[in-house]
Amino acid sequence: MLINISNHSCTSWGLDQLNTAKSKWSRVVDLLSPMIPPEAGVNDLIPVVNDYVKKVQEIAKLEKEGTVFIHVMGELTFTFMVIAKLQREGFQCVASTTKRDVIEENGIKLSEFKFVQFRVFPKFDE
Repeated sequence: MLINISNHSCTSWGLDQLNTAKSKWSRVVDLLSPMIPPEAGVNDLIPVVNDYVKKVQEIAKLEKEGTVFIHVMGELTFTFMVIAKLQREGFQCVASTTKRDVIEENGIKLSEFKFVQFRVFPKFDE
C-alpha cells in the first residue's frame, strides 16, 4: 500500500504516476496534507506531525498485503518532520519526481510537470 500525504489526491495524478504507483503497491490511500500557515513555528507543527503519524499507523494496521510506503510531498518543514518521525517508526517514505518543461510566451511562463519516478527518502543515522 502507498499512503499519499500530499496536496494532490491520487485521483488528480497523471496516468504515468498512477499506473506506476499501482504497479508497485497494491493500492493508494489519500491522507491529504494539512494546511500549514506560513507564520507557524516548529512547536506549532509538532502536534500536527504527531497526528499524521498516528493516522498513518492506524491506516497501516489495516493493511494485510505487504509493506506500507508513504508518499510525502508538501510544505517543507512539515514534510521533513513527518518523514523523520515515520522513518523512526520503521516506515519507508518516497517522493514523486518530475521533469518540468517551461514554455515562455509574452513574458508569461507556463510549466508542465511530467512524472518520472518515486524516489525513496534515505534514512540518515542519528
